[in-house]
Amino acid sequence: MSRYYISGRQIQLGKLIGSGGEGKVYLSAEAPSKAIKIYGDSGNSTRSEKIQKMVSLGLSKKTELISFPDEIVTSDSGKIIGFSMNFVRDHQPVHNLYGVKSRKHLFPDVDYRFLVRVATNIARAMAQVHASPCVIGDVNHSGVLISKNATVALIDADSFQLKEGGLTYPCVVGVPDFTPPELQGKSLRSVERTQIHDQFGLAVLIFQVLMMGRHPFFGKGRDLSLEECIAQNLFAYTKISSHGITPPPGVPTLDCFPEAISNAFEYSFASSGINGRTTANQWVSLLQEMENSLVKCSVNTKHYYVGQKNGCPWCKMENATGAILFNSGVSVLSSSFTIGDIEKVLSEILSFKIDDERLFPKLPDLLDPSATWLAKSAKTKRFVKKCISIFLWCVSLLSLLALFANQGIAMLICAGFFGWLAYQLGNNESKHWVTKYRDLENKWNESLISWREKVALGIFQTKYNLEKAIFELKELDKEKDYRLKKLKEGHRERQLQEFLDRHLIKNVKIKSISPSLVTSLASYGIESAADIDYNRIRNLPQFGDVRTGNLVAWRRGIEQSFQYNPSTQSRDISAQNQIANEFELKMRDKKNYIEQQKRIFDQARASISKISQFEDANLSEQHLVLEQLKVDLKFLKLPIPAPTPVAPIKKPLFAQRPQSYSGASVSQTSQSPSVTAPICPQCSSQMVRRSGRRGAFWGCSRYPRCKGTRNI
Repeated sequence: MSRYYISGRQIQLGKLIGSGGEGKVYLSAEAPSKAIKIYGDSGNSTRSEKIQKMVSLGLSKKTELISFPDEIVTSDSGKIIGFSMNFVRDHQPVHNLYGVKSRKHLFPDVDYRFLVRVATNIARAMAQVHASPCVIGDVNHSGVLISKNATVALIDADSFQLKEGGLTYPCVVGVPDFTPPELQGKSLRSVERTQIHDQFGLAVLIFQVLMMGRHPFFGKGRDLSLEECIAQNLFAYTKISSHGITPPPGVPTLDCFPEAISNAFEYSFASSGINGRTTANQWVSLLQEMENSLVKCSVNTKHYYVGQKNGCPWCKMENATGAILFNSGVSVLSSSFTIGDIEKVLSEILSFKIDDERLFPKLPDLLDPSATWLAKSAKTKRFVKKCISIFLWCVSLLSLLALFANQGIAMLICAGFFGWLAYQLGNNESKHWVTKYRDLENKWNESLISWREKVALGIFQTKYNLEKAIFELKELDKEKDYRLKKLKEGHRERQLQEFLDRHLIKNVKIKSISPSLVTSLASYGIESAADIDYNRIRNLPQFGDVRTGNLVAWRRGIEQSFQYNPSTQSRDISAQNQIANEFELKMRDKKNYIEQQKRIFDQARASISKISQFEDANLSEQHLVLEQLKVDLKFLKLPIPAPTPVAPIKKPLFAQRPQSYSGASVSQTSQSPSVTAPICPQCSSQMVRRSGRRGAFWGCSRYPRCKGTRNI
């Protein structure tokens, strides 16, 4: 049995708490606050010198954020085989925080402010490293630990690069996801790491924490690996260049951050950013400012976002992707909230109608209700034309008296024509003003319709969301009953599949089936008797009728030895509970969503009722022009045309849905019980027909969450 010493004193190892490629980590049996790392290899002189230097420099005494080696552990021969360090208790790797599903289990009560604070503390911890003679080198998501108080600890400090006394003790490893472009594809054993290299990895970590685990270089548009994207500086979220890689659908962009944070990411990930990456201390200042600028989402209390931005990006992300980013920040409805209660909500929203005739913005009064100079000029011109007309008609009348005088008839005709022309000119001027009024009125009506539709869009959207969610909630209840019914109907089939799955091909000898053929079958996912299907195997290379028939005969023999147990077994109860719990969560979330949308609906309804208190600049301007024209028409003693009716609000296309919601089915399992598809042997969901390289097969409708399959 090996013995271990610190400063010549034998120590006892406690519980094993971790192991890796280099060695194992134990609790100290003597000091609960200490851990002991014991290397598993034969020894490395450079590594031993690095540990001695770290201990002699007293790095562990200078910060509690980093688990630097504290004391050297030696063997019987005096050889360095490990070290003691501070034990980091009750912390989780950072990927368990930025991963949405793990966060909801391991950090159930946090909100977005917590993420920002953790990002700040990660930067603060790296600043502590950079204030020492070290750089991390191997920045990665496993070496950063987070507590439920948002404190951060860095581990694996013995792998840090140390530069002391003119010597460099390198960090020889790295994780490609956090390795900067200039080091991608290089042998890290021969590279001296710098703070600039660490700054790239730090920016990646901060981005992942703030963006719900999304990697800054992972996007869509080009068929490249993540390492290739990093090596080519293809930052997917950049706003300053276009390179064919764009963010995944439904994910917020850099616009959800303060401009300073957005610029910091651009500097850190740009092709010219090698000498301009954001430092750890700069990140600390920027993230503190960001945390101070966060505002609470009005819909979900776990959502915080930067003020002055276009609404909550996390609500938009949840709606776009279907992911729930945090444990519910909306109060859970009690079990007394029944389908009947939801029918009341549905009745309320369906009975709500928008009164088009009363939907107006606040309109300003005409400050100077006097005629314009154009109207006054028109009135003067009309008076002059009228006088000319009267004069010429008088001339025409007098000309009748001289009918038989020389040229009398000609004078009569000319005077009458010019009198008629003067009258027509005056009449045309009146028509011009009326036409102008009609044109302006039509423009006003179009603008008013557009404004009304824009104002009503939000409430139309919310009404549609509520109706659709209520329909889906009812369908969930039906689907649950159907799943439980099919679970009972598939009791024997499920037992048979479990029985066949226990009989593996590799454990038996089947005529003409060699070990190499067994391996070939396994590569196509055929491992047990349950996987054997004649058509599926017959199409595989090297499997003709004889070999396929031998496999089918073996399966048939196994199947004949199956004995059905009709009694309910513990796994049946477990399957029932699984379905019940699954639908309880789904229905609870759907009810919470309905409650949230109902609040939004109530807010939108209240806003519409108060809309007349606010002006719209475009409508106000057009209203004043139209009112001024009415004044001018009155001044000209012209009749104001009767108002043209305003068309009613048109529902947007998304709201014009069929009453049956045939396109809103929540799951393929809500099909009628007459469907002959089998039940999944793994989760008891209904299966659907799928096609693969080797033909058709039954696949679970819950794929990819469940990967159960059956042969057709």
